[in-house]
Amino acid sequence: MGCGASDQLAFSKARVRAPVPGTDKAVGYFVVANHTGGAVVLENISSTEIRGIEIHETLEVDGLLRMRRLIQPQLGDGETWLFEPGGKHLMLFGVSRLSAAPRFTFHFRDLPPVEVEFEIQPLLGEG
Repeated sequence: MGCGASDQLAFSKARVRAPVPGTDKAVGYFVVANHTGGAVVLENISSTEIRGIEIHETLEVDGLLRMRRLIQPQLGDGETWLFEPGGKHLMLFGVSRLSAAPRFTFHFRDLPPVEVEFEIQPLLGEG
């Protein structure tokens, strides 16, 4: 984890749902609490195992569920983000194969990068 940022940004429940066979997309979830003393801006997330990672949010619009991409969201001091099914989540593109514990690097403005290990969860109905 990045020096200093890892104890100020508390990550938990980091998990990736296994990709559907025959696809190269997956979804990721986590919880992060900000104890830095100020707001932080998440500029991007990277992983050597995944071509692209986007932050999305599921919203209900006129009775329909829609996804929208969040660009550089801000997390206030003392706030917690819940990335969970039906809400904020990570869309993972170009997933061919994931290790047992893929690592994602979170890049925040004005903080060192934070590396977070994710757990792989089977598809619903598996294992």
